[in-house]
Amino acid sequence: TTFRALKGPSWGDRVTAQARQAFALLEQEFERRPPTVLDDATMTAAVVWTFTQDLLPGLVPPEAHPRQRNWAAQAEAHPAFRAAPHGDELYAIIVGYGL
Repeated sequence: TTFRALKGPSWGDRVTAQARQAFALLEQEFERRPPTVLDDATMTAAVVWTFTQDLLPGLVPPEAHPRQRNWAAQAEAHPAFRAAPHGDELYAIIVGYGL
């Protein structure tokens, strides 16, 4: 099978732009409706924020997303978050396995 080359920005550039746009839109949504309850959606937002900040530093500047930064900090203080494994040791395992 032959694949033709994609025209335009590289896949990495495209995914980076999409991620930045998604975080910008979520910041706007948090401005309109600040999260107040830890549910599936707000928990996912906090996990993705922390993951992105820890594994892809510089991709999404925290100073441009204060609501997400603050919400993630609040969520991380929740017992369910504190009980879940994360951090340098787990990230080393993920990276080591190429996940």
